[in-house]
Amino acid sequence: MEIGIRIPNWGTLSSPESILAVAKRADELEFDAVWVGDHVAVPISDTSPARDWFYEALSVLAYLAGVTRKVRLGTSVLVLPYRHPIILAMELATVDCLSGGRLIFGTAAGWMEGEFEALGVPVRKRGAMTDEYLRIITELWAHREPSFQGHFHSFSGIKFAPRPLQQPRPPIWIGGNSREAMLRAVRYGDVWSPLHLSLERVARRKAYLEELTQREGRKERPAIAISSSIAFTEGEASDERHIQGPPERIAEIIGRYGDLGVRHMLFDFPRTSLEDILDSMELLATKVRPFIPKP
Repeated sequence: MEIGIRIPNWGTLSSPESILAVAKRADELEFDAVWVGDHVAVPISDTSPARDWFYEALSVLAYLAGVTRKVRLGTSVLVLPYRHPIILAMELATVDCLSGGRLIFGTAAGWMEGEFEALGVPVRKRGAMTDEYLRIITELWAHREPSFQGHFHSFSGIKFAPRPLQQPRPPIWIGGNSREAMLRAVRYGDVWSPLHLSLERVARRKAYLEELTQREGRKERPAIAISSSIAFTEGEASDERHIQGPPERIAEIIGRYGDLGVRHMLFDFPRTSLEDILDSMELLATKVRPFIPKP
């Protein structure tokens, strides 16, 4: 099991100071990855404080590439239809090069209709756009002189650089809980990364993922990564959205996810204060992770 930490690049406690502090501490504690979220034009009608505003995801990762040493840098998840695929492929490759090959490209089709409208992107075409953009990005990363003929974009006679440091390409993680997202992960991804799945639902979805893998003629199914929140408390309780309890209980729950074949877990902490987040990271590193087998 690999363990990743969500960087507070959005919502409560988001600031340059907290982004830097959490990322550097994750690097020092030798967590496997840090993750940034992505929205760019949240409608006023969305009243969730978690989506109040965001620091732009790839700008944050480019910054963190220079202030961290080993921890991998991931997007969880970048909304792919919002961005021109050639520009995005270059931005991602640049982060990979600047970080010494530490990028993880996590992406999804998105869901927030008002945000699509603000950006002038047709929400009903987001799935088809995401699939085509994934093909475009992998073509650009693979060839110095790429070409592509598609429904939304076509190009030839161009040079593309820089190419990613990781070869043949950085890992691609496909986010989303839907069946369409799972099929996209089988067709284009290395990892399927849903949000907030209980142990019971992981077992059912894993069986369906294996069915899709066979149907698509792929040799091995994508790995599974689960995103969840975690809280160290005296009480012992967990549900699809929250894992909570004392360290030994949390270690047990994470271990059960590992037994189901989950390879990576991405954790967010209650945002009561920056100090509380850093303390929770310390507990996770010293009181929980030693009991979780490494992959």
